[in-house]
Amino acid sequence: MSFKLFCRISRVISFDNKSDYQERSTNDKIAPIRGFFERWMKILLKLCNPGENVTVDEQTVGFRGRCPFKQYLPNKPKKYGIKI
Repeated sequence: MSFKLFCRISRVISFDNKSDYQERSTNDKIAPIRGFFERWMKILLKLCNPGENVTVDEQTVGFRGRCPFKQYLPNKPKKYGIKI
């Protein structure tokens, strides 16, 4: 995807209802994408049915912007980031 196309799409796409955002954001850190995330999880459960032997790993993606769940890990190469 080109950068221009990404900019055009990001200007018009929205996952949040701003009318009740303040109320939801006090208790939920991912309030802006909660609805999208829940629908995505339902789709993933239909598409993927893992067996009993599953390994889960985590990764820190470097990120220095504003985010309520950003983490600071001083001993890592990417000191600020989001764990996925």
